[in-house]
Amino acid sequence: GMIKPGQVTLIIGTAGVITVCSGRPLADPQNRTLCWHYCLRDKWVTLGITQTAGESLNWFKNAFDTQGQAEHDTRDIFEQYNQAVEKVPDGSGGLIFLPYLNGERTPYWDPFARGLFYGLSLSTDKAHFIKAIMEGVSFALRNNIETVETLGISIEEVRAVGGGLKSPVWLNVLGKILKKPILTVSVPDTANVGNLLLCGTALGMYPSLEEAVCRLVTTDKRVDYTAATDIYEKQYAIFLELYDQLKGTFRRSAGQKDEE
Repeated sequence: GMIKPGQVTLIIGTAGVITVCSGRPLADPQNRTLCWHYCLRDKWVTLGITQTAGESLNWFKNAFDTQGQAEHDTRDIFEQYNQAVEKVPDGSGGLIFLPYLNGERTPYWDPFARGLFYGLSLSTDKAHFIKAIMEGVSFALRNNIETVETLGISIEEVRAVGGGLKSPVWLNVLGKILKKPILTVSVPDTANVGNLLLCGTALGMYPSLEEAVCRLVTTDKRVDYTAATDIYEKQYAIFLELYDQLKGTFRRSAGQKDEE
């Protein structure tokens, strides 16, 4: 249902993707983002992609919750994670996660970047790691949104889809970190709905795309944290600084020479 400039579709699946609709091409002279013509006439989209979003949590599950350990509990492991982090304070006790487990795409295009947990202490436990993953992925998505905004567009609304946002905890974390209104789309198979919108309008079943969207696209949950959260503002600055300080180290660890 994204048809207006300033609207954003955000996906937390294996990767994390933000797709920003605009009325003109938002070319990035620094080559941080992708831009191409949208499926709608006179509309363009600019994309930011973080490589391992939901995959970061899946990696944690595979690394630390093997089948042998989980077989004694019949509950879904991700539901267990949601329950475990409910009481973890925002900021995860100072633990910050860089979700670069397979390099990173936008805005860095860095195949040598790697994942990192920063700020461990004796009080850090398993639930802190889980929530820090949710927070770190959300920081990466905010980094992409802010990168697109530097190209000259104001982002007013985020429409969120993807398996990661079935977690109410993650959705609230994302809302606090992005500081944008977030609406979840209630129809699960959004790709097919998009096909229906385009084909139905082209065939004259709907007088306009706006009417088609109004009739076929419904939203479910809404989070609206527009005020800054002190702990997340502090940690987001550290999140950005960590990559900036370590990008040379990532290259050297991969056997590469530092960039000039």
